[in-house]
Amino acid sequence: MSRKQANARKKAQIQTETQLDTLQEDQVDREEGIQEKLNDIEFDIKFRGYDCAQVDHYLNALTEDYNAICRESEALKQENRGMRKALAALGETKSGEIL
Repeated sequence: MSRKQANARKKAQIQTETQLDTLQEDQVDREEGIQEKLNDIEFDIKFRGYDCAQVDHYLNALTEDYNAICRESEALKQENRGMRKALAALGETKSGEIL
């Protein structure tokens, strides 16, 4: 692979990483919006309606589960990013070229 091709590949890789970072930032913004909606939801109180304490308890549990899933997702994304970088570095070391 020529130096020009290697530089083009490296530039494409950087652009891809930048796009992934932007997508991840957008995902975080969406997740925060969903968390706010879950925290701010209110129900009308009606005669013979749902028990407010039970609804609040359920929504709190749901929000906690959602937050845990978001944290786990972010941790997995970070791990995935690290593995991709390690794999790219291994490929560079093994072949002497940028993948």
